[in-house]
Amino acid sequence: MNRLPLRWLIPVLYGAILLAALGGGGALLYAQQQQFLYDDTAARLRDQARPIIDRRLAVDGPSGPRGSQPPGGRDLSRQREALVSLADDLAARDIGAAIYAPDATLIATSTRGLALPVPGAGTLASAIRGLEGPFISRDATGGRMWVLMPVRGAPTEPVVAIAQLGTDLAPIDNALRTLAITLLLGVSGVLIVVTALGVSATRRALRPLERVIAASRHIAAGDLSQRVGSAGPAEIAELGGAFDRMVAQLDTSFAAQKRFVADAAHELRTPLTVLSGSIDLLRMGVADGDEAAADRLLGNLDVEVARLTRLTNDLLTLGALDARPTLALKPVELSALLRDVAERYEPALADHVFTINIAAGLRARVDEDRLRQVVVNLLDNARKHTPAGKGIALRAATEDDQVRVEVRDEGAGISPEALPHVFDRFYRADDARARAQGGSGLGLAIARAIAEAHHGTLTAASVLGAGSAFVLRLPRE
Repeated sequence: MNRLPLRWLIPVLYGAILLAALGGGGALLYAQQQQFLYDDTAARLRDQARPIIDRRLAVDGPSGPRGSQPPGGRDLSRQREALVSLADDLAARDIGAAIYAPDATLIATSTRGLALPVPGAGTLASAIRGLEGPFISRDATGGRMWVLMPVRGAPTEPVVAIAQLGTDLAPIDNALRTLAITLLLGVSGVLIVVTALGVSATRRALRPLERVIAASRHIAAGDLSQRVGSAGPAEIAELGGAFDRMVAQLDTSFAAQKRFVADAAHELRTPLTVLSGSIDLLRMGVADGDEAAADRLLGNLDVEVARLTRLTNDLLTLGALDARPTLALKPVELSALLRDVAERYEPALADHVFTINIAAGLRARVDEDRLRQVVVNLLDNARKHTPAGKGIALRAATEDDQVRVEVRDEGAGISPEALPHVFDRFYRADDARARAQGGSGLGLAIARAIAEAHHGTLTAASVLGAGSAFVLRLPRE
């Protein structure tokens, strides 16, 4: 079944269910009709026989005319003659008859009509107790259906004989055969029509899925511009929408990856060029005998190596965060941690007005080393973009079910056009100034990645000319 295409598998499964339902219903109808025909024929035999038995026993009953002699003086020979005559009276062209004594002895068989099978003694005994049939017998000559009827002189008298009446099953078999053929043809016709309509409807319903398959092939070949839309039934429309969102995200991710590789190559090229040039000058002997020139070249080499080291470390950090590692989160006294970071970084802010306002008792589940890295990156970013003498503030307090950590500066601010991109990798609002200050454009990207790894957020707000604020929110412990 799993090898069938879906456009065939669905109709086949529904066809199997429909076949089971129609087949079960047809079998039930056939069984009911068969039982009805058997019971109706048996009732007809009894209805035809009852007046004959009553009339024969009333005229030629076991004791002569009914009531003419007391029961104890009945003539046995006359009784037998009456029962023999009864067998012929009950028989007809399509009905056979036989009369049996209560002890299962055959008294008479009709000279016309059908030959009937001999019932067993147990069956005859059951007839006396009221189990009259119908009974079905089949042999090489065909099928017979017969019933047994107890014969009494009067309703209150004991059974004096048992009448067996039977008829040919051919008419019933023919009727049942016709019914079976009709049911078979009807069920087959319904299945064929339903399967044909099901295949057509399924193909139409799965057409959007075929578009998904075709789009997947194009995407596998590298064309990420493919989209399938949200047409079709609700589930397939939802699949199409999810597929398009996935492809759009892949397209964005691949574009970001390409941009990241290009930016990384560009960032690496500048210090490598400086390193190569300085090394070439040293090889050419430009600094031979000139200690100041040698110191300058070595200084350039040291600065660029340090930049390469920082850039490499930042790239490794981003790569580790992109892999979504499981951080070593544990309950931490956040107030003490933030004060410790502020005290350690305070000497770097000696030229600025640095204020600290951290509420007591702040707790959160964090990775201490990573959180320190976030706060240091935010403070370092504020230092680079805030002129000397201006203020930088570190604040922390509770906000609903979160801890809110804010780094605010009184720098030049960020333009509305640049603000949405400040967390992009290698993005610099002022590229030349940031490069001169040693920035790689990765600090804020790293900070946001660490915040998200803590199930928190990092956002930025800024007013051009009035400063910026970076807000870190973490779940409270």
